[in-house]
Amino acid sequence: MRLSSKKRFLNVMTRLLPQQVYKVVVNSDGKSWFIFRRYNEFHALHEKTYLEYQAGVWESLDTYGHVVYSEHEGTD
Repeated sequence: MRLSSKKRFLNVMTRLLPQQVYKVVVNSDGKSWFIFRRYNEFHALHEKTYLEYQAGVWESLDTYGHVVYSEHEGTD
């Protein structure tokens, strides 16, 4: 099957356009580090851990008090 020129163009542009990356700062036991990940990677991790721990850990956290929302890193 041959792709139309429009579909070929969209495929190329999808590969060329930068992905948005988020910087997340983690603080635990007096240590701090940061990681860069795409949103869907964090979402997948949340889904997995939420199911594994049946929400028990998540419900006990004051999420907004523990998450530092840092700058949004683009790859422009």
